[in-house]
Amino acid sequence: MQKCRRSGRKDVLSSFDEVGALLSVFNAPARFVLREQWKDHDLKGSMKGVRELHLSFDAVVLYRVHDKERVIALLNVINHEELEKLSSR
Repeated sequence: MQKCRRSGRKDVLSSFDEVGALLSVFNAPARFVLREQWKDHDLKGSMKGVRELHLSFDAVVLYRVHDKERVIALLNVINHEELEKLSSR
């Protein structure tokens, strides 16, 4: 979130607010909207267990769902280049 705020991009911030509201509910209808509108999906390989959704063309939110505790942990807001670097570790 801090990275978004520093970027000064209002479109990303308003998208983050909408996505945050959907994540806070995280029921079946919210998951459908996340998948269809925000391209929400699981990552693979070294990032297995992490989910990604797109705030804009090049801003992605990384998060993890802890079903047992019913907790969603927002991990980072990054761009695709940074994601590639993380994935290659």
